[in-house]
Amino acid sequence: MSINVEKGQALGHAELLQAAGGQAPSKLRIDISWQFKDGQSALLDASALLLGKDKLMPAPDALVYFNQASYQDGVLRHEGVQTAGGERIVVDLAQLPQEVKSLVITLSSSPSPEAPEGPVRLGVLDRVFLKVFDAGADGAEPLCVHELAMDLQPWNAVVLGRIFRDGEGWGFEVPGRGIGEAKTPNGLAIILRKYSLPFKQGDRSGIDLERKAVASETAAPDAQPETIKAAQTKPDAPAPKPEYSTPRAAPPRKPVPIAPATPAPAPRKRNRLWWWILAALAALGISFATLRTCAVEQETEPVVTQLQYQGLKPAHYQQSPQKDIDNYSVSGIM
Repeated sequence: MSINVEKGQALGHAELLQAAGGQAPSKLRIDISWQFKDGQSALLDASALLLGKDKLMPAPDALVYFNQASYQDGVLRHEGVQTAGGERIVVDLAQLPQEVKSLVITLSSSPSPEAPEGPVRLGVLDRVFLKVFDAGADGAEPLCVHELAMDLQPWNAVVLGRIFRDGEGWGFEVPGRGIGEAKTPNGLAIILRKYSLPFKQGDRSGIDLERKAVASETAAPDAQPETIKAAQTKPDAPAPKPEYSTPRAAPPRKPVPIAPATPAPAPRKRNRLWWWILAALAALGISFATLRTCAVEQETEPVVTQLQYQGLKPAHYQQSPQKDIDNYSVSGIM
């Protein structure tokens, strides 16, 4: 019996056990599928990351994505495109190390080759589905199903689901949470900066975010991985032969006249003679004004009144008494 899981809802081990018919599954298969809005398209990738107790990846490469299909000899596998608009991830819960406490399933977009610096927001999607199956029960209905119901326009990376340890078994929850608000063109880089401490610190060893090849989304629904790989490796049909046997010569091209390059104008030499003449005239004007001021000062001596002359004369200007008497007599006569 499938359980419809809403955003923010968590299912414990007992609920998954009941959905699996009383027998706990040792392997889980997670199918992620999506539908674009009319006239929209994008390069989308589903990824799975193993997390420890601190909610960080225990190793820099503890994940599967478009450039790493397997981790630890297949304990975690990315089986690529399964349907037209969907990918599949398989995890062997019994073989996971004890240090792994949870597994997050993410969906992100990659920038298009035509605009590598522009993020592609997930608002181009109309519907997104997440289904969890018991990988050991072929043909069985999913244990739980979730249809993402949130506004994806601000994001180019989102956490779809989380599988976590719950006592002796495992539980499942749907965070439905966007990451990063498209601050980086590659959505997977935003995810790794959140969950990988070495990647956040600038160590990207073992992680290659450059797409080697774009996976086709034209496979038939419910196709098996082997069928898809064979279809991808099948060589293309040879191109049809032309109807004529001899190649047609291209019409001769008329030579295009090339106009001679116009020489650049010679730089103008600055004539500094006028600057020197103006500077000389300014200097002569200053000298003439100084001489004129000195001549005026010599012609206008200060007038000393009789009282100043008699009582306010400075000490160094004192004359002999006889000279003062003579001067007084002369002043009285005048």
